[in-house]
Amino acid sequence: MPLFDVMGRPGSGKTTSTTRAKERLDGLWLPSITDRPQRPGELSWEEGGEYMFLEAEQIIAMNKRGEFASLVDPRKGQGQGKYFYGTPLDFLARASHDVRWWFSVIVPEVLAPFHQHCRGGRILSVYISVASEEFLYRNMIHRGEEPEEARRRLVKSATWDETVRTSPLQIIEIVNSEETTVAAIADRMVTHARHFEHGGRVHT
Repeated sequence: MPLFDVMGRPGSGKTTSTTRAKERLDGLWLPSITDRPQRPGELSWEEGGEYMFLEAEQIIAMNKRGEFASLVDPRKGQGQGKYFYGTPLDFLARASHDVRWWFSVIVPEVLAPFHQHCRGGRILSVYISVASEEFLYRNMIHRGEEPEEARRRLVKSATWDETVRTSPLQIIEIVNSEETTVAAIADRMVTHARHFEHGGRVHT
């Protein structure tokens, strides 16, 4: 199956929705390598979670050896914070040849490298949009983010909607309104995946 990558601004529900869709499709996480601290109770990729946790020096060394398909580098002002997030080339190659779905939650700036490295266009890209900035903010506060940090991340991601909508790449947009449930978003993601499996065109 192809890689299923999901984008969305902070608080859009992308990770929770993707987790549900992954479980329903019996998929795997495409690991993201980061140097951010592992949160209490958070599983590493080896334990079934989304991230591999390494030291920054290890990530920098891997990047020098050309081992990443994409790398969000905070030293270059990329991403939303102060941590590295990288997708290893070897895992992306495994995902593009596997019979299972591999899922990844990414930022728009790494979408082009993903498409470049996925064999034969085996990639399904989804963007979860939210019309209300306040809705995003409330979701972020509800999950425990500090107000100042939540506002900073929203400012940093303010152009993502336009970036995705003007991209030449094929991206499905799913709108998350205040009435939309996580289960409903996951349902739409699964529907698009099933359609893709049977050779249908990606549609919005």
